[in-house]
Amino acid sequence: LGNREVPAPGAEDLLLMLCLHGTKHCWPRLSMVSDIAWLMAASNIRWDEVLERARRLGSLRMILLGTALAGSLFEISLPEPILRGVAADRSVPTLAAQVTAGLLQTQAPGSNILGAGAFHMRARERWRDRVRYFVRLTTRVGVEDWQMADLPSWLVFLYPVLRFPRLLRKYG
Repeated sequence: LGNREVPAPGAEDLLLMLCLHGTKHCWPRLSMVSDIAWLMAASNIRWDEVLERARRLGSLRMILLGTALAGSLFEISLPEPILRGVAADRSVPTLAAQVTAGLLQTQAPGSNILGAGAFHMRARERWRDRVRYFVRLTTRVGVEDWQMADLPSWLVFLYPVLRFPRLLRKYG
């Protein structure tokens, strides 16, 4: 780029990033899946390395979901390790069907906090990651929390405590 070498992630790292990013946003656009399909078709991916790293990170289901979507929506043939992984995880086809249906609707599954939260919980295969996600979701303070109550600076520690009741009132 500009006569300079620019470091870039390898295909395995890029695949992990694309699958995690798509899952984070609940796969709202077909372009996210097409990026994965292109990468799979254009690269010689070391699948065992990708799957081992994904297992360690607790993101195996996200990788299987992204590659399964690319396989079904863009008719990319999936490598044997991915096919075995998808067959072993009953949640992947369910999530893929939900994403595919959402791509055809104006309201995607992740368009509200409840839909996105439920999707993110199912996209995680480890219970400890689900619990950690739930705690973050229910305690991470945002603009609506600050607007709900204008607390003095010495009480700001209460915002995370007030978030869950606010979410229950709004969505429950």
